[in-house]
Amino acid sequence: MYLDPQIVSAAIAAGASGYLIKDAPPHELANAVAQVHSGQRYMDQQLAVRVALLRAEAERDAIAALTHRERQVLDLLSEGKSYSVAADELGINYKTVTNITYSLRRKLNAKGLPDLIRKAVELRRPKKS
Repeated sequence: MYLDPQIVSAAIAAGASGYLIKDAPPHELANAVAQVHSGQRYMDQQLAVRVALLRAEAERDAIAALTHRERQVLDLLSEGKSYSVAADELGINYKTVTNITYSLRRKLNAKGLPDLIRKAVELRRPKKS
């Protein structure tokens, strides 16, 4: 298979349980089949690192592309504020906050509000050196 992390990400997103490169040794193929057969996922370790780096880069790009208002709403949600409180603090309508939150979930690929808030809290944490 291909070494391109974007192709691998697309395959995994489409439901692939494993991904192995074409020139993998036979023992690795056997290991991959056994893992997938037992219900686990399998991916070549080097490829997994490249896919993880691609995802991290995509998330950074998505965060950089947020509007000022989206960042404001995201910050308030990460502080534990409700939609109503966020709307009041920003002087906007409650429905506007729900629409912005929907947009944030889509842009940051969050599965739901808890996932969005988890990502927002992670963004606020200082990076470890």
